[in-house]
Amino acid sequence: MNRCSNNECLWSCIWLKDYQHTAVKFYYSENKSTDPIGYSRFSLTSLTIIRLMHEKSCEDNRFERLKLHAIRIPYLLDLFEFLVLPNRDDMIRARDLYDYFRKFNDKSYSDLLSNIEAKNTFGIYFADQSSEMNEALQEIQDQVEQDKKDKIEEVDNGKEKYEQLMKKAYELKCECALNLYFRKCERCTTIKDANNLKVHIDECPIPSQTNGLYQKMYILYDINYYEPITRYEFDMDSTTLLDETTAAEEHMDEMNSNKWQGGQ
Repeated sequence: MNRCSNNECLWSCIWLKDYQHTAVKFYYSENKSTDPIGYSRFSLTSLTIIRLMHEKSCEDNRFERLKLHAIRIPYLLDLFEFLVLPNRDDMIRARDLYDYFRKFNDKSYSDLLSNIEAKNTFGIYFADQSSEMNEALQEIQDQVEQDKKDKIEEVDNGKEKYEQLMKKAYELKCECALNLYFRKCERCTTIKDANNLKVHIDECPIPSQTNGLYQKMYILYDINYYEPITRYEFDMDSTTLLDETTAAEEHMDEMNSNKWQGGQ
């Protein structure tokens, strides 16, 4: 089975982002729609590319499980109600896209960005099937345990050092001269040294809360994302689609307003 190489997916995603950035400026500038028909076709083109990326990922044996997971992009299905499509071909294309995303909107398994700690999350499943990721997780866990032992030893040594310094200080007598500033006797200097002892505690690289295994697995999956999945997830950006919906709504309001005024 053919697979989309990392470079192919990377360049197609870069092209998509450049296209979206340029098209939004062209069709929707200064918070006003300048070409509703062109903007609608831009929306269809963006969604077509996202669909193709999703289909390509589903065809890869490593990501077949994606077929069972939902695609839930905020406002996506509502967007189709506001598209301005002047010809039959665009309408057929829009209906085909709507049916595709509607089908995946109803899938029982969560989308890529929701409920990431759930057992049936795609990330958990993918990571659990990867021997490479499981080996990496074991290496991280082993290093965490070793770091923990080293830190406990460092803390114990610090306590012992503190007790030794304080014991030494209590055996001494304060000899600080009241008329000499910024000068301390051996006793006060020793106490100061004891109080300045510090042990730095570092953050654990993997969480240890309840259901921690799945959190750890998802972290490993997330940082080892295969390129198409990373880019596909990145391009399912709700902000862009929300802007598209807003622009379409404003255009429909404008059309309705003009129609009402023409009837007066």
